[in-house]
Amino acid sequence: MTVLASLPFLAHGLTPGLALQIADRHLGWALVLGAMSVFALRPFPLALRWAGFLLVLLACLIPGDFGATWWLGLAFQTPSLSLQGIGLLYLIRAWKMRHADPVATVTAGAYARWPNSLLWITVIAGWVLALDTFAAFDFMIYSIGFSPLAALVVLLVAALLWLLSARTGHGPQTQKQRDVAVILVVAMAMHLLTRLPSGNAWDAMLDPWLWLGAQVMLLSRAMVWLALLVRIPAQRALASLATTIGRAR
Repeated sequence: MTVLASLPFLAHGLTPGLALQIADRHLGWALVLGAMSVFALRPFPLALRWAGFLLVLLACLIPGDFGATWWLGLAFQTPSLSLQGIGLLYLIRAWKMRHADPVATVTAGAYARWPNSLLWITVIAGWVLALDTFAAFDFMIYSIGFSPLAALVVLLVAALLWLLSARTGHGPQTQKQRDVAVILVVAMAMHLLTRLPSGNAWDAMLDPWLWLGAQVMLLSRAMVWLALLVRIPAQRALASLATTIGRAR
């Protein structure tokens, strides 16, 4: 047991080295902000799109307080390994589709809408951890992230997502579920080997940016749904009124 307990993936409270944390912070922000820049510059020409990515990459890799990573790290620490994986996967697919027709990319996996199930899992997990910081539960959920039990929970979630994807066909949203399942497994494996980013498994799986992004997506979809819910009866009422007026004439 002493030998097993000395291994990084079975140790409790083991944190990564400072140099590894700094490298992960620079690379993490480069991947996340780089993917965001490529996504935001989709309507622009290919050269401008990837020139913007290179500028963001350079800004994030500059060491010290002259780089963007220094200031982002002060406010937000390091992106989760899951968010870094999402950014990397998006960049790879965007590069492969760089010469594709813009209309054809709408239904492609790189630009497909995230399924509501994934967004709800992210939002609920984030709120649980947020409430845990205020001691809303009888036990500390965040502290479980330092134990091997966290790895088991993440692997079960990944397996559940993969099983759900097998039941929903072969569409772009199904691919999103499989992508996230693979990202969770790879991110957890990296965390077990390196203990990045903070030594806690929950920090490797979820961060404020990912949590807030999922909430914004759900809120925007709810607003669209409510707008349609109000608009359709209004259109029917106007059509009925126009029909009545036409008969009266």
